[in-house]
Order: sequence, then C-alpha cells, then structure tokens
Amino acid sequence: MIRSVITIQVDSQTYLRQITPEDSQYLINLIDNNRMHLSQFGDKTSEKYPTFKSVYVRNSTQKLNELRFGIWRKNSMRENILVGFIKATFKLANEAEIGYWIGSEFQSRGIMTIAVKALIGFLHEARKLEIFTATAHRDNQKSIGVLEKSGFKFHCKIPDNNSQNFYVLLVTSNEP
Repeated sequence: MIRSVITIQVDSQTYLRQITPEDSQYLINLIDNNRMHLSQFGDKTSEKYPTFKSVYVRNSTQKLNELRFGIWRKNSMRENILVGFIKATFKLANEAEIGYWIGSEFQSRGIMTIAVKALIGFLHEARKLEIFTATAHRDNQKSIGVLEKSGFKFHCKIPDNNSQNFYVLLVTSNEP
C-alpha cells in the first residue's frame, strides 16, 4: 500500500515533509553530525539511532498515533537539505504532544519556531486539534524560547526518571 506523504510549506525556504524510508541517509547524517548536541538535556535521539539500519527501520514504520516530519530548508545553492525533525504524537481526541530537534548549525535562525507554528496550524485545520503540549528541559533555554515564541505557556515542572526537572507547556491552537 502506497501512502501519500504530507508536505507542509512553512515559508519560501522551509517545508515539513513526512519522513519516509528514503530520508534515512539524510537523517542519519544529521544525527551523526550532531550526536553531542543531541545528547544534551537528556535527549535520547542519539542513543535510539546509532546506525543507518536503526533509522531505516524506524522510518519504515508509521505509528497510527503520530506524524513525523523532516524539516527541510533551501541552502545558499538552492538545494533542499534536512536541518531537523519534528513530530506530533496524538494523546487524546483533541490533543497532540509536539517534539522536535534541530541540527546545531541551524539553531538561532527561527527555523524551529516557524516549523512548530506550521505544524500546529496544520493539525488544527486537518485534525481539529485544540490542545498542544510539549516538554523542554529546564536548562534548554533555546527550546523553551521556541515554545514561548510559538505561543506555549508554562504549565508545571515534572521530574523525569533521572530526577531532572522538565517543563510542560500547553497551548491552544488559537493562541499562536
């Protein structure tokens, strides 16, 4: 069965495209180039995907309760390059949790903020979702900034299994 791939145009240089097995080499390259960066703040991406095969296997399986996207951007040569990853995990009938990461060389450019806003807008229109949640490590000021600029509000601190504090941020799609 061939499934259609969802693409969300973010701006003239950036789009989100649903991850496919064909994206695996691009994704493992981005992970390999950012292993130290991705290991900060308790993120497990680097551990979960040590090899091309692990990425390919994950990209070959689409869970029914989530949508996974690559964040693609045109570089100075007008080539599309993978710069990050964003996903929505559906929790309740009208709720999704947003998770994301971006290559360190693409941070502080506003790319993730516009990607989060675009995904929320798409999910509100396409799936009528109204509640969006996200977590960010208390020391990850860049991620907290993305969420706040996207309209999320601090809700509470929660301990993870390492007793670190994380923030939970909630937003309704009509806020951003």
